[in-house]
Amino acid sequence: MSEFSNILSQFIHEKNIKVYPLSKYCDFDRATMYKIINGKRNPPSRDIIEKMSDFMRLTPTEDEQFKEAYEISRIGADNYYRRKSTENFLMHFPDNFSIHTGSAADSGFKNESRTPACASIQTQVELNYALRNILLTESGKGEGKAALFMQPDHEGLFSLLSSLNLGYTLEIRHIFCLSNSEILNKDHELYNLEYFNNIFPLYLRNLNYQASYFYDSIHSHFFNLNVLPYFIVTSRYAVSFSSDYQYGIFYSDPNIVAQFWKIFYSFQTKCTPLFQIFHMLPNNLHMLQNISLNAADSYLLQPEACFTPFITDRILEHALSPMLPDRNRLLPLIGAFFNKNTENLASMHVYFTKTGIQRFTQTGLLKEIPSDFYRPFLPTERLQMLQKLLPCCSQGTYRMLKQPLDQLPINLHLCVNETMGYFSFDNAENQTTYLMFNETGLLSVFLDYLQSLEDTCFYTPEETVDFIKCEIRTLQYRQLCSKKEAVLPPPIKNFKTHTLTTDALLLSRKYANLSIYDFRRKELFMSIMNTYTGRKFDPMHIKPKNICLEDIAHALSYLCRGGGQTLIFYSVAQHCLNCAEEARARGWSDRMILACLLHDASEAYISDIIRPVKAHLSNYLEIEEMIMNVIWEKFNLNDLSSEEHMVWKQIDNDILSAELPILFPGEKNHPTIPLQSVPDLEEHPFRDMEKQFLAFAHQLGIQ
Repeated sequence: MSEFSNILSQFIHEKNIKVYPLSKYCDFDRATMYKIINGKRNPPSRDIIEKMSDFMRLTPTEDEQFKEAYEISRIGADNYYRRKSTENFLMHFPDNFSIHTGSAADSGFKNESRTPACASIQTQVELNYALRNILLTESGKGEGKAALFMQPDHEGLFSLLSSLNLGYTLEIRHIFCLSNSEILNKDHELYNLEYFNNIFPLYLRNLNYQASYFYDSIHSHFFNLNVLPYFIVTSRYAVSFSSDYQYGIFYSDPNIVAQFWKIFYSFQTKCTPLFQIFHMLPNNLHMLQNISLNAADSYLLQPEACFTPFITDRILEHALSPMLPDRNRLLPLIGAFFNKNTENLASMHVYFTKTGIQRFTQTGLLKEIPSDFYRPFLPTERLQMLQKLLPCCSQGTYRMLKQPLDQLPINLHLCVNETMGYFSFDNAENQTTYLMFNETGLLSVFLDYLQSLEDTCFYTPEETVDFIKCEIRTLQYRQLCSKKEAVLPPPIKNFKTHTLTTDALLLSRKYANLSIYDFRRKELFMSIMNTYTGRKFDPMHIKPKNICLEDIAHALSYLCRGGGQTLIFYSVAQHCLNCAEEARARGWSDRMILACLLHDASEAYISDIIRPVKAHLSNYLEIEEMIMNVIWEKFNLNDLSSEEHMVWKQIDNDILSAELPILFPGEKNHPTIPLQSVPDLEEHPFRDMEKQFLAFAHQLGIQ
């Protein structure tokens, strides 16, 4: 009997199913059905499984168990659970960094002179307390170091490590054992994959962390009557503890601590780094050669299709940011990398999603290229790249994923072949990070998973081509509308065929002979903004050095609130001054008063958009947040807590409630919120507001 025949027999018995009607419903004779029930034969297809499930009226949970049993019988339990655990890891890959770091006030032991030379630890609570404090104490030294000799099997401990305010100055080195066979834990998850899942937040957090491994039988090495097989040691303290995290011993004796370091270093010489880690930054682009694809079959899994083979030298030259340091040297390096991918197109198997393509079509952004390196690709460039993608889709080298893989996290990029592999993702510092596999077991797990994906996981080549063509037509249509400055009805999609309706096609034909505005000659000029003080820079790649108080004061004084629909000219600068005065009247610190003064400073670089419209412009909100983050950094406010941000936003709303009945005729009856100050809602000349803004900032010590 197989796993499948057992559960089928169970459902037939529990639900009193008659075999003959079941056979007829599935288009089988009774003898064939009995062979399936007795485990002598498997159903020929998943369609038959669906029919059986429908006939037996299985609940969703029963249906899931039924199909899982079929897959186990078809490919074997080990293959099924290994691939299932791999899929779970990929689907839960962190999309955005959401771990909140500990407060800077966390400092470890309050009085180190009172720590004992040796002390017993008798509970997990005591152990967690000791580990937390020795790590925080070490982090507070400025150039600390910590060594971990333990299995990454305690999810809570590694969540603690990733959430503490440890900083990059704390060097963390970690040794653990990997299984030398693909064994599963009690939850049918691969041990080695579970370990990777637990330590991954440390890489995402951009800590100074490096893991090394050795092979052994995990259970015999750590769990069979071993007293205190784990230890963590810093420059001042050490803790050895049990593999179940229930008891241990704390040491502060310098000789004992030194002995632990000696042991760790002796172990480290016998271990191998788990990953080669590098960040894609202008000063280390020589690492591109390490991730260049070779002639071997390579598998890429990412939400947007891999577009680098379709980025021509001309597109690259225009899209590469003019503000990129050492741009002339980097341009040929990046071009050579893209051309190498173009040469190896025939050996690439790229799996992508609909939402990834739509994101690229709408924004011109690619996660596989660091955002600081380029400006968004122009519509004409996107069209060229999508056109070049079409043949690869029709040939089946580029394939579009169906459920559940069509929901891949946007931060996930995986590339593997027989000899190399890597994950790339944006870390908490918004750096594009690469983890190159050194350990062949993890490499083979991900390679096996991607190679085993069946045709049912993908749209057909014809469906994929139709979808890409639909995105091309939609982009062409938007482009025609923008070039003619015409207000045309939006293209209506028939979601069954992924084509445009007749009306939209007629409009496309009507404007088919229109020339497309050539951005290329002017795009370098168009990407640079000029400011009042004579500064020139790309606002999409703005840096703290580009920010100038005089530019902010000048621009905000000339911007009218409310889209210019106020009874008098009432500038953004005047609004910000009113917010700052209210913060001062409430007795807030100079730091919070400055935050109120600068809260709309991004509008000096991207102008003001009224709230009802701004809420629908997700790309604008992202740009606004990006620029505000740079402004906060410029004026040393980048460490504002979420609570502090909520406070200045509340004042912004309170002042708005006072402005509405005075400045807008339709809001005369708008309720107001009691204020501690009296906001200035009189009309003033531009220059007066500019001078007041600068004077207020200077009072706060900002020059």
